[in-house]
Amino acid sequence: MSRAQLKGQCSSWSGSFGVQFASALRPCSLSPPLLSVLAVWLVMADEGRDVEPPPAKKRRFASVEPGAVKEAAAASVPANTKSATEFWVRVFNSFCEDAGEAVDVKTCSPKELDSVIGRFYVGLRNQKGKYYKKASYMAARASLSRYFVTVLLREECNLYRNPAFKHSNNVLDGVLKMKKVDGQEVAVEHKTAICNEDLAKLFDYFEDVLQAEGPLLKKKGDYYTLLILFLKKIFIANTLFFKK
Repeated sequence: MSRAQLKGQCSSWSGSFGVQFASALRPCSLSPPLLSVLAVWLVMADEGRDVEPPPAKKRRFASVEPGAVKEAAAASVPANTKSATEFWVRVFNSFCEDAGEAVDVKTCSPKELDSVIGRFYVGLRNQKGKYYKKASYMAARASLSRYFVTVLLREECNLYRNPAFKHSNNVLDGVLKMKKVDGQEVAVEHKTAICNEDLAKLFDYFEDVLQAEGPLLKKKGDYYTLLILFLKKIFIANTLFFKK
């Protein structure tokens, strides 16, 4: 149908306006309501009147930028985990430079990487030349594995799941056992015990807590009472265990 024919018929169309226009423009895939709007727009343009384009359909979903997905995935990792990963990657790179290990972690095979990581576990020392604690060795392996998988996107370099890294994992277990046998494992640093004078001050402080006016003191008193009861239960349980 031409524009002149459409203009002539537009005045006679009423309720079936969209349906007639849809059948006139077949095989168009637009819906009748949208075709009705388009017909009015064409007639107004033919008469020389100011025509505004049909309103754009409001989008339900937001547009996704190329880096939005990567940014959202990075936000799921805690800040402390990111910091630990960056630290141990720097330590590993420093070891490779110091030991002359020419390995490209982005392209090397898992077997080559396994050999270098095994030597890294054996030669790992802190800045004072002393051994790290056991937890630090565990953190180093976890951080390197996370870096290979999530940053370099090398799923085959998962230090836990890939059997190709069995040698380096055995080396790490052996290093930790040797440190323990030689007495080089750093002992756990316990806090200094509370002296009897400080304990007496605590008892005096919470002696009249039930008659106190402020709710904060009562809350602290509840925590203190629960802590004392909990410690007493632990002491009794340990005593019974060692007697048996």
